[in-house]
Amino acid sequence: MPLGLLAVVSLFTSPEMAAMGPSQYAKFAGDGFNWSVLFATLLLGVKTVALTAVIGYPLALVFAEAHRRLQPILLFVIILPLLTSVVVRTFRFGMVMSWIFAIMIRVYE
Repeated sequence: MPLGLLAVVSLFTSPEMAAMGPSQYAKFAGDGFNWSVLFATLLLGVKTVALTAVIGYPLALVFAEAHRRLQPILLFVIILPLLTSVVVRTFRFGMVMSWIFAIMIRVYE
């Protein structure tokens, strides 16, 4: 529903929604910055798909060929990063960095 509403609103030529026309799309297509952002976004998507395939396909083969007793453990290891929230990862990173800095301070004292 929100995307449909956005598509309908984008067809209007002014904020008052008085007249319809392709002027918004012409304005978008005429700006080089918009094209560079669109290209960068699409390139990021292609890189993401490629990296996911490169990592995921061999991992899926290992999982499929593993012994049945080992598969639940492998499944847990594969799914574990998805279960860790962003907040926990950020907190953990901060703690690790503080430990590294503390060690560096002691070493260089």
